[in-house]
Amino acid sequence: NCLFTSYSWLIQRAGTFSLLENAEKVMHVVEKEDSRTKSTGPYHDVLALFQELTENESETAGLGKAVPRENGVPSVPSAFSEESAEVLMRFLNANALKEAVDDPSRFVATHGQLAIDVVDFLSGKPFPSRVPKGVNLNNRRERHDALMKQYTALLAYLKGYGGMLHLIRPEYLLCFDDYVRERTNAALKKGIILSSSAKYQRRLAMEALFPSLSRESWITLMYQVIKIFYLSRVSLKSYKSLTSLPASAASYEAIPLVGSNVYSVHENLLLRWMSVYLAEAKETEKEKEKEKTADSEKGEQVTDSAKEGSSLGVRVTNFDSDLRNGAVIRALLTAFIPGCGGRLAELLPLPEDAAHDARRQAVLAVNGLLRDQGLDFTLPISAFSTPNSRDMVLFMAYLYL
Repeated sequence: NCLFTSYSWLIQRAGTFSLLENAEKVMHVVEKEDSRTKSTGPYHDVLALFQELTENESETAGLGKAVPRENGVPSVPSAFSEESAEVLMRFLNANALKEAVDDPSRFVATHGQLAIDVVDFLSGKPFPSRVPKGVNLNNRRERHDALMKQYTALLAYLKGYGGMLHLIRPEYLLCFDDYVRERTNAALKKGIILSSSAKYQRRLAMEALFPSLSRESWITLMYQVIKIFYLSRVSLKSYKSLTSLPASAASYEAIPLVGSNVYSVHENLLLRWMSVYLAEAKETEKEKEKEKTADSEKGEQVTDSAKEGSSLGVRVTNFDSDLRNGAVIRALLTAFIPGCGGRLAELLPLPEDAAHDARRQAVLAVNGLLRDQGLDFTLPISAFSTPNSRDMVLFMAYLYL
């Protein structure tokens, strides 16, 4: 389980489940009792949709009927927003790419070489099945055949490391013309002969939907690459080797890292890491408040409050709502960047009723601080308003590593 894998499903099922702590203090997604009878909303999984359609090549009429439409135009809303795609590309630019790239469409334009460069860099070893240098990529048939072999090998390579890519077919990674060629060849192999009208309608539907299919396939693939070769570095061994962990970190070791049906061990470690520093920040604030209190009776009240807030009283359990007020970000940056506590104290944490502009300005201020420290991958602009849990896992892993 990992948010990089399950995020699309969680978005599709939004409102039908709750994130709860079980008896073992492990976070679990629990389906609501009435969720099975309720609609899950307008979102459709474009990868699952295309897999279903390509399994039924002969049902050409169904291709146009099966897809959701907006004002009569075929449309599949993506689980990956424009901002989320931009966050992914910024991460890759900061961590794996030699030249800045601003859009996932570059993966297609470079015939997958850009993506394989990321795999090579993050894995530390060369992918063995690139397109051979002698292949003429200007020849359609030669290009199609070579890229199908390359992408088939790439998917198998990543699956061998545990990549969850069962919904992605090699042809989804091709350009549109090569994709049409592959689907046409597949239909002919099955003995399916389409009329001119059926071919035309089929191509129109593919033309409308393929951009979403291609974009979602490449982004899904890249998140699996990051999960396998980057997020995996957030390990128990690396956590125990952190020299700056507060003494109170020991109290969080009672929370299991395994057993969650939504978070991986790596994500649970990030949640533990955030919890430790947030708890330490709160204890430090209480100590300062006690020092300022001259009245002994009030000081005792603060002490009682501090005791109530100790141990596991502070725990970060998710990567969205618990990060929205900025308290976790403030705690982490204050711990690791000397002298920034006063500057951040003026901005964070944000009150629950903080205006959108105030939240945006807080993100910009934090990002300015990060850039001053030479950190190229900064917070998404929506981090303190509508944080995306998958994007925030990416950011927290970057801070941790």
